[in-house]
Amino acid sequence: MSPAELIQHKEESLEMGGYFIVNGNEKVIRLLIVPKRNHPLALIRGSFANRGSTYTQYGVQIRCARRDQTSLSNVLHYLSDGNIMLRFSWRKSEYLLPVMMVLNALVETNDKTIFDGITAGRGEEPFLADRVETLLRTYKSYHLYTRRETLAYFGSKFRIVFDESEDLTDEEVGEVVLHRVILVHLPTNNDKFRLLMYSARLVRFSDVRFMIRKLYALVAGDCAPDNPDSSQHQEILLGGFLYLQILKERLDDYLNGIRTQIQSDLRAEAEKLPRAKPVDFHDKRLFSQIIQRFHFDLGNKMTYFLATGNLHSVSGLDLQQMTGYTIVAEKLNFLRYAS
Repeated sequence: MSPAELIQHKEESLEMGGYFIVNGNEKVIRLLIVPKRNHPLALIRGSFANRGSTYTQYGVQIRCARRDQTSLSNVLHYLSDGNIMLRFSWRKSEYLLPVMMVLNALVETNDKTIFDGITAGRGEEPFLADRVETLLRTYKSYHLYTRRETLAYFGSKFRIVFDESEDLTDEEVGEVVLHRVILVHLPTNNDKFRLLMYSARLVRFSDVRFMIRKLYALVAGDCAPDNPDSSQHQEILLGGFLYLQILKERLDDYLNGIRTQIQSDLRAEAEKLPRAKPVDFHDKRLFSQIIQRFHFDLGNKMTYFLATGNLHSVSGLDLQQMTGYTIVAEKLNFLRYAS
């Protein structure tokens, strides 16, 4: 808007906007530097080796961003015996899965396809071939031979973690796990399978190594580790995106609470418990009565975040800090305020 239009709307002529007024103070959400989205980074970190006796310092990390700007990171860890584990975080708890199990859960595949896909015509190289054979051989101990068996195994292990309905089968819960935590920026399981495994050969150029192949190349010394402090591996998380991430999580918690309450009422009604209340989905008062049972004030929660800069999140929003997200927009002078 032009200065004249701002004055016409009873605003300051030099008003820039972009801030929140909280308790009479002008608060600004800080810009955060985060890893570049959807880009696998080869890393060497001593903290990777602290996760277990066979874990090494080598890993490949990717920060996956969905279309709504929420993100979730996946990390491949190299083990000293040649195996690879995939790590993800869910509600501030970390889980590790054999990467072979993830590959078999994504698509219906076989050992030859996986071997050829990872080696990409370099199966004669002893280092690479030995480690892929180790992946295939050690996975046999799980006795999972088809995609349906692997999905059912996922579902049985993660049903409680993801708090899924009892109406879903173990295979359906397994699909939910893959959709929510494995390479969430990709729409199909085939795309996720290709990103994890395949290595493409370009004419006149070196190989384009995807996650598993890039990790093996890092261990063998064929690939230099990426510098996470370099600007080419970073991006800016804007204040609006962070605000919407918090808002989305609050709404998800609210809707999950309503779903849990309805399921509890249906279960009590089916078991004919004394506390059971009739559940009639054709009754317009049903949802209003359920909502009244919750003390849910979304506005106050967002105001608290803006006033204190503290992030109270059950998932952590894939961020590394819990405090310091907002600052006061000081108007000592125009340049200070603009900075």
